[in-house]
Amino acid sequence: MKADLGLIASFEANLFLVLQTILVHDITEFAPYSLQLLTRLTEINRSPLPTTYMQIFQLFLSLESWQKKATPKSAHCDNLSSQL
Repeated sequence: MKADLGLIASFEANLFLVLQTILVHDITEFAPYSLQLLTRLTEINRSPLPTTYMQIFQLFLSLESWQKKATPKSAHCDNLSSQL
């Protein structure tokens, strides 16, 4: 079966919009899955990587992404600890 490179590029572009949204907005529930998908796509892609990959890598290298604070504890955890 021969892959249609245009379809693959279109799929990646659409997927990257979702991955970028998850990573930019720090949606912690989906971030690990996004990174796993990105890693796998990077592994199976041929060199040189398309510009969409380079754009998302710039997100990782930006100073803002390293300055984010850890996700605060939920109010539920605070209530539990005050009851102990």
